Amino acid sequence: MSYSIHLKLIATAFTLVAICFNGQAQETKPENRSVEIALTTGFGDSYWASLSDATWNKYTPDFVIPTDSSGYLQGFSTGYPYGNPYTVSSYLLGSVHVSYKNAFLDAKKIRSSVGLVFGSGIGYRSDQSWTKSESFTIDTLTSSQTGEQYIVDSTHNHGIGRSYEANDFMIGVSHFFQTNPLRRFSLHLGITASYGFSVNARMSTYQYDWSAVTPSLGVNDNYESTYYRTEMTDAPKSNSLTLQLPVELSFRPWKNGKMLQGLSLALAYRPTLKHFVIADQKATNIANWYGVTMRLVI
Repeated sequence: MSYSIHLKLIATAFTLVAICFNGQAQETKPENRSVEIALTTGFGDSYWASLSDATWNKYTPDFVIPTDSSGYLQGFSTGYPYGNPYTVSSYLLGSVHVSYKNAFLDAKKIRSSVGLVFGSGIGYRSDQSWTKSESFTIDTLTSSQTGEQYIVDSTHNHGIGRSYEANDFMIGVSHFFQTNPLRRFSLHLGITASYGFSVNARMSTYQYDWSAVTPSLGVNDNYESTYYRTEMTDAPKSNSLTLQLPVELSFRPWKNGKMLQGLSLALAYRPTLKHFVIADQKATNIANWYGVTMRLVI
């Protein structure tokens, strides 16, 4: 998506500039440094929005819901096309922190910092789908050697549905504690509170056809499929409040030297409590975000 690509390019450029600045700066002790720039990317399960029929109908007014007598079966009401309720989304967060002198902690053992966090969080998904399957015999084959007969079936599947998806832009404040800041390995513990709003929200309708000619031997002799999607001109927006408790295990490759001594890489785990509102739906969700962090101390 263009939004995610632009955000990643900006964040990457921002990090490269900071690295260049760090390389040109005079060598300083890590304990004297006070500004931290970090970039975290990873993945987690999408947030499923159980939109009401009223919301669906408002944004897809021309969509016709199949009747009970039409032979269609309804799939997941909070899933993705083809009825899959489990979709993984990615996130990309940047942050800038400033360390401060904590009167209650030994600065040589634990570094305290406060700062801002911003970026693209894990998005929202929702779907309503209906499928109909028909099978009938179109031919019978007879073996010239054994006389055994094989039935040739034709199967046709037709599906219709409507889907919703949106990215979530987050901005907030955070507080971190870093253990053993002067050593090669360290642990980061923090708390982050942020406000989020949807960007690139999309509502669309779709339909697909799947046909196959299958002998009773179990081999597809012919297979055809088509898929059509129509995007609506408007979609519901979201607002959210998010609380996270980040835990990161970091490794500093270059402990000494003039260049990149402030650079570290970390494995990140972010337990997340999110409350969000989309149209007439309100929900609170607990999720786990996983990722990696690149941090530069200047």
